[in-house]
Amino acid sequence: MTASFGSVAAAAVATAVTDVVVAKPAGTSAGDLLLAFCWSNAGATTWSSGSSLFTPEANNGVPTTGGGSAVLSRIAGGSEPADYTFTRAANTTNNAGAIIVRIPAGTFDDADPLGAISFGITGAGGAVTIATQTVPNDDSLLLQFASKAAVGLATFTPPGTATERVDATATGSASVDYAVGDEVVDDGLTGTRVWAYSPNSPSRGAMVSINPATGGPPPATDGAEWDGATEVGLEAFEWNGTAEVPLSVSEWDGATEVPLV
Repeated sequence: MTASFGSVAAAAVATAVTDVVVAKPAGTSAGDLLLAFCWSNAGATTWSSGSSLFTPEANNGVPTTGGGSAVLSRIAGGSEPADYTFTRAANTTNNAGAIIVRIPAGTFDDADPLGAISFGITGAGGAVTIATQTVPNDDSLLLQFASKAAVGLATFTPPGTATERVDATATGSASVDYAVGDEVVDDGLTGTRVWAYSPNSPSRGAMVSINPATGGPPPATDGAEWDGATEVGLEAFEWNGTAEVPLSVSEWDGATEVPLV
């Protein structure tokens, strides 16, 4: 089963502010995968999660063309807080923001949710190009984030392969435009993904492949069927002219017919 998009929440902060506080995405339940994309509009910075609720998965390091960005993840528990705090380090002189996307439980691989992560960044321009990545599994969900400093409100244009789920402005002590999209891909190189917008301003992007759930019917095996949870003995019947009776199946052993095992 391919992972599916659930819901999203986002927030933004102004200069000289260290923390970005994002509300819990609507509908969050135990077992859901929460993926956070954090970014700063300029200046070198790294990101961490308040109270260590989220696990850092990848950081875009210290780019020379603009602010750092990061992807963090969390599996929701039975009692989640109303919001989450993300903290930036090394630079608080530019606007920043954070997005959390919820992926519903049961649609992704619980043991190994994430496949690959790549980033994109531009100091100024009309598009952010997210780098290619190698997806490890067929039927993976390729989740894509794009953001820009709100130098005039913008509408994003997603790559033709992606379905845009959200295109909005996160308004806190600053305004940041952001978009989220996704598509289903098979294993191998994805190629780049370009998210365009106007007017020009610094932008950031990230792409995360999410491994599909591994549950479901296994390949057919000797005389068994899938009852929705496990393999059970296959029941088969035939009509003997009067009533249904268990189906007798035989095979030829070279000399005579014998019951099929």
